[in-house]
Amino acid sequence: MPFSLQPNKQWFIDIIRTLDIKTMLDVGAGAGTYAEIFEENLPMVHREGIEAWSEYILKFDLQRKYATVHNCDVRKHKNFKFDIVIFGDVLEHMPKEDAVELWEKV
Repeated sequence: MPFSLQPNKQWFIDIIRTLDIKTMLDVGAGAGTYAEIFEENLPMVHREGIEAWSEYILKFDLQRKYATVHNCDVRKHKNFKFDIVIFGDVLEHMPKEDAVELWEKV
Protein backbone atom coordinates (compact mmCIF):
# COMPACT_ATOMS: atom_id res chain seq x y z
CA MET A 1 0.00 0.00 0.00
CA PRO A 2 1.68 3.26 -1.10
CA PHE A 3 -0.41 5.55 1.13
CA SER A 4 -0.36 6.25 4.87
CA LEU A 5 -3.46 6.74 6.99
CA GLN A 6 -4.85 10.29 6.97
CA PRO A 7 -5.73 10.73 10.69
CA ASN A 8 -2.07 10.94 11.72
CA LYS A 9 -1.12 13.63 9.20
CA GLN A 10 -2.09 16.70 11.24
CA TRP A 11 -0.27 15.35 14.29
CA PHE A 12 2.83 14.83 12.14
CA ILE A 13 2.59 18.35 10.68
CA ASP A 14 2.24 19.87 14.14
CA ILE A 15 5.37 18.03 15.31
CA ILE A 16 7.64 18.82 12.35
CA ARG A 17 6.77 22.51 12.53
CA THR A 18 8.33 22.62 16.01
CA LEU A 19 11.63 21.06 14.91
CA ASP A 20 14.69 22.52 13.21
CA ILE A 21 14.76 20.20 10.20
CA LYS A 22 17.05 20.80 7.25
CA THR A 23 17.18 17.27 5.82
CA MET A 24 14.75 14.35 5.77
CA LEU A 25 14.81 10.77 4.58
CA ASP A 26 11.51 9.07 3.78
CA VAL A 27 11.97 5.30 3.96
CA GLY A 28 9.28 3.52 1.97
CA ALA A 29 8.36 6.65 0.06
CA GLY A 30 5.35 5.00 -1.61
CA ALA A 31 3.28 7.72 -3.24
CA GLY A 32 5.42 10.50 -1.74
CA THR A 33 2.95 11.59 0.92
CA TYR A 34 5.62 12.82 3.34
CA ALA A 35 7.46 14.69 0.57
CA GLU A 36 4.19 16.50 -0.17
CA ILE A 37 3.69 17.34 3.51
CA PHE A 38 7.18 18.81 3.70
CA GLU A 39 6.70 20.69 0.43
CA GLU A 40 3.55 22.32 1.79
CA ASN A 41 4.82 23.01 5.32
CA LEU A 42 8.64 23.17 5.22
CA PRO A 43 9.57 23.58 1.54
CA MET A 44 13.25 24.39 2.20
CA VAL A 45 13.92 20.95 3.74
CA HIS A 46 16.15 18.74 1.56
CA ARG A 47 14.09 15.62 0.83
CA GLU A 48 15.38 12.16 -0.08
CA GLY A 49 13.42 8.96 -0.37
CA ILE A 50 14.05 5.24 -0.36
CA GLU A 51 11.60 3.10 -2.30
CA ALA A 52 12.16 -0.62 -2.89
CA TRP A 53 9.40 -0.94 -5.51
CA SER A 54 10.70 0.68 -8.70
CA GLU A 55 7.16 0.79 -10.11
CA TYR A 56 6.19 3.34 -7.43
CA ILE A 57 9.07 5.63 -8.42
CA LEU A 58 7.60 6.00 -11.90
CA LYS A 59 3.91 5.71 -11.03
CA PHE A 60 4.02 8.43 -8.37
CA ASP A 61 6.72 10.58 -10.04
CA LEU A 62 8.94 10.38 -6.97
CA GLN A 63 11.91 11.90 -8.82
CA ARG A 64 9.95 15.17 -8.84
CA LYS A 65 9.04 15.01 -5.14
CA TYR A 66 12.49 14.19 -3.75
CA ALA A 67 15.96 15.55 -4.52
CA THR A 68 17.11 11.93 -4.65
CA VAL A 69 15.21 8.66 -4.71
CA HIS A 70 17.15 5.52 -3.81
CA ASN A 71 15.68 2.35 -5.30
CA CYS A 72 16.95 -0.22 -2.80
CA ASP A 73 16.21 -2.33 0.23
CA VAL A 74 16.65 0.05 3.18
CA ARG A 75 18.57 -2.64 5.05
CA LYS A 76 21.38 -2.22 2.51
CA HIS A 77 21.37 1.60 2.57
CA LYS A 78 24.39 3.24 4.22
CA ASN A 79 23.64 6.96 4.74
CA PHE A 80 21.23 7.82 7.53
CA LYS A 81 22.71 11.22 8.41
CA PHE A 82 19.49 13.22 8.25
CA ASP A 83 17.72 15.44 10.74
CA ILE A 84 14.66 13.20 10.52
CA VAL A 85 14.14 9.70 9.13
CA ILE A 86 10.58 8.59 8.51
CA PHE A 87 9.64 4.90 8.53
CA GLY A 88 6.09 5.11 7.21
CA ASP A 89 4.61 1.61 7.03
CA VAL A 90 7.98 -0.09 6.59
CA LEU A 91 9.39 -1.72 9.71
CA GLU A 92 6.43 -4.04 10.22
CA HIS A 93 7.13 -5.63 6.83
CA MET A 94 10.48 -7.08 7.83
CA PRO A 95 11.59 -9.60 10.44
CA LYS A 96 11.71 -8.10 13.92
CA GLU A 97 15.47 -8.60 14.17
CA ASP A 98 16.03 -6.65 10.92
CA ALA A 99 13.72 -3.85 12.05
CA VAL A 100 15.47 -3.50 15.42
CA GLU A 101 18.91 -3.55 13.78
CA LEU A 102 17.84 -0.89 11.28
CA TRP A 103 16.31 1.25 14.02
CA GLU A 104 19.54 1.07 16.01
CA LYS A 105 21.62 1.97 12.95
CA VAL A 106 19.51 5.05 12.29
